[in-house]
Amino acid sequence: KTVAVAVQSTDEVSGEKKAVKQRRVVVTGMGVVTSLGHEPDVLYSNLLEGVSGISEIESFDCADFPT
Repeated sequence: KTVAVAVQSTDEVSGEKKAVKQRRVVVTGMGVVTSLGHEPDVLYSNLLEGVSGISEIESFDCADFPT
């Protein structure tokens, strides 16, 4: 599975042009860290299946924290 994402700068969206020094950037890889998965294909699959990333906190007692 392949996922494509289009990215625009806020200048392009608003139509404003600013004098900016040109800097080159190389993207060597991308990844995800979410409650639905730590790999892009797992995340995408869970999104399509409607899996919820929300659950109760079990790692510590949160009774002292107000809701």
